[in-house]
Parts: sequence; C-alpha cells; structure tokens
Amino acid sequence: MSDLGNIDIPMSGVRADVRARAFSMAGRSPGVLFSDIKSRLQHDEAIAYGAKRAHRLHLTFDDGPTPGHTERLLDLLLSFGAQATFFVNTINVSPECGTIARALNEGHEIASHGHAHIDAWRVSAAGARSDLDESVARLARCGVQPRWFRPPHGHVRPCHLRWMRTHPIRMAMWDVMPGDFVPGLSAADVTRNVIRLARPGSIVVLHDNSFVASTGVTLDAVEHVLKHYLAEEWSFRTLSGS
Repeated sequence: MSDLGNIDIPMSGVRADVRARAFSMAGRSPGVLFSDIKSRLQHDEAIAYGAKRAHRLHLTFDDGPTPGHTERLLDLLLSFGAQATFFVNTINVSPECGTIARALNEGHEIASHGHAHIDAWRVSAAGARSDLDESVARLARCGVQPRWFRPPHGHVRPCHLRWMRTHPIRMAMWDVMPGDFVPGLSAADVTRNVIRLARPGSIVVLHDNSFVASTGVTLDAVEHVLKHYLAEEWSFRTLSGS
C-alpha cells in the first residue's frame, strides 16, 4: 500500500455543474472540504487516488447496505468480475452480517463510513470519535477490521486525524465524484462524468442509499462504466487490492 497516491482536494475531480449543484443542495460554499486540514496530514495517512497503474480503477460505494440495492450492486459486480470497496454506515448493517459476508466472499472490501452518517462539522469532537468507535466495534462483530475510513460529506476534523493515529486505519477520499446523488442527473450523465474524469488509479465515489435505489441511476451507470472499461481491458480492484 505504500505506493498509493498523496492526498488531493476531493472536489477537484467533479465536473463544474455537478459541483455547483451538489454544494447548492448542501447549502455551503465550495473549496473548504479538505484544504483547511490538508497540511496537518502526516505521510500516507490519507489517499484520494490509488496507485497509478495503467488500466485500473477503484469503484467505491458510500452509505449502505441498503436492502435490495446492495444485493443488486453485488450481482452486477459479480457478473462482470469486478471488485469494489463499500464504505458502510454500520447502523444499516444487520446483526447477522449477511450482506457484509456476501460482499467479502465475493472479493470486495468493507470500509467505514461511520455508524450513523453524522456530519462531523455539526457535532462535538467527542461525538465524532464516538461514532467512529461504534462503527469499528460493529464491523468487528462481522469479523471485519476496516483499513479505510471516509467521513460523511467529506467533512474532516482534526479529531479524525488524532483518532486514526491510534488505530490501524487510513482515510480514503476520492478524485472522481460523478454525481449519482444529484437530482436530475441521468445514468448517461454519471457515466460520461466517470469516463471524462477518471485516470489510472482513480477512486470513484458512488452511492448505495435509498435515494439512488429509488432512481436506479447508480446501478445503470455502474453497468455502463463496467462495460466501457472492461472492453478497453481495464480492471476494477478494491482499495487494499491496489
């Protein structure tokens, strides 16, 4: 894992219109997601893209598991022989860990997106740490020790960095956000955004939540992306399988 790339500002890999609409929805101004704490990172504590190996991409899915949708994603990835990394909110993980077990058995990686998808900018540092602790504890019950954490909304605080320095976990951001969560964007839009923005080693952030389940955009876009890149002999790997 030592050849993984250095951190970059995640929103830099977002098409301008997608970025503007996403920030408008969230009610905040662009340019502050990661830059304010970037200088505090120690070497190799966080990544925004994987190893720059030719013809390799990293698909990542935030917010699941979501009943029905996660299973369809797994079916789709299996049919194409592709691996992905799922950043789960452990509040959504069943006590039986069935979906987690299936994902692991099919070669995917499970990572932490926190427990309850809290916005770390809106809670105390103790609250942010507690959410992370709960996430790691619940994943442990499923036999998972996550190697990666991605903060909800990309909202990072110094308490995250202090927490990571006492745990065997690193922060994984992204360099391509194609906008599957943006109302009004179609699967074709999302697919075009991936193809235009991705480079060897890119980390693509997609979603596995009730909203994208209702639109079907993510499933359709993932199918198109897989067909496009596999036809060009690219491969899809987990973050730890870089």
